[in-house]
Amino acid sequence: MVTIRPLSVELQEVACRELSEVPERIPRDLQALKDWLAKEAHLRSRTDDQFLITFLRNFRYSLEKSKEMIDSYYTVRSAIPEMRNDRDPASERNREIMKTGYSLPLPKCAPAGPRIYLNRIGAYDPNKFSIYEVLKIASMLNDVAIMEDDNAVVSGHVDIMDLKDMTTAHYMTFTPTVLKKLIMIAQQATPLYQKEIHYLNLPSTMMTLFNFFRKMMTEKSGVKIFVHSNLESLQEAISLDYLPSEYGGRGGEIPDIIEQWQKKLMDKRQWFLEDEQYGTDEMKRKGAPRNAETLFGFEGSFRQLEFD
Repeated sequence: MVTIRPLSVELQEVACRELSEVPERIPRDLQALKDWLAKEAHLRSRTDDQFLITFLRNFRYSLEKSKEMIDSYYTVRSAIPEMRNDRDPASERNREIMKTGYSLPLPKCAPAGPRIYLNRIGAYDPNKFSIYEVLKIASMLNDVAIMEDDNAVVSGHVDIMDLKDMTTAHYMTFTPTVLKKLIMIAQQATPLYQKEIHYLNLPSTMMTLFNFFRKMMTEKSGVKIFVHSNLESLQEAISLDYLPSEYGGRGGEIPDIIEQWQKKLMDKRQWFLEDEQYGTDEMKRKGAPRNAETLFGFEGSFRQLEFD
């Protein structure tokens, strides 16, 4: 018996219309993934239905692409131990990072609309926390979305990147290696469809980094990127119903949203502790093993990127 959460009427319509979902066929497709996983000795993967259906929906029920993403989901994460170690929501350091509100899925969105994420790079102290620690918390929020957020899974997500208070110290954390890992995680190791990125308060000193990132994202994933010169421009693109009050909206206050997510992560603590057992054993992979060097070695434009 398949154990997945029923979609709302609005999201089910989107899933059938845009994701080629056929409810009667779901049990067969899920079983096909489980049968494949049982034969892949190098993969230690979750096999619960709610986890697996996210990959099917992300790829419009293409079994082969779903298999590739499941493999990549675990392979890339295993190759970045600095983002996989200590994912305990109860640890003091993780709690401190969460309190900064660096990345926040906003609580309100349209019934059939995408989930909106507010990302505030300047909210954390780069002299206190490494970029990998901060990205680890962001990846934990994505994992909650994979398991529990039907809007993000079915309708994708929209990111607001507010660069207010971003300093040179923040800027310098985005090395070519970090960028390559970040792009690979977003494009090849996260089964959530990113629809749009909205930049706010983009400083002129970041244009080299921004232009490089925009080129990589638009070429490989087709994500739409917008730059807003002021808050009013952002408000025209994102409904005030969903924006936090600090951005002139009616979507709650940031401190309250942070508190809600702290509680949510703590509620999922056992899930994160159990998740440490999953990953890849590259010695058992058919073919050449994959590791940090083969995945993130400098190639092409990364070798040429210069920071001004």
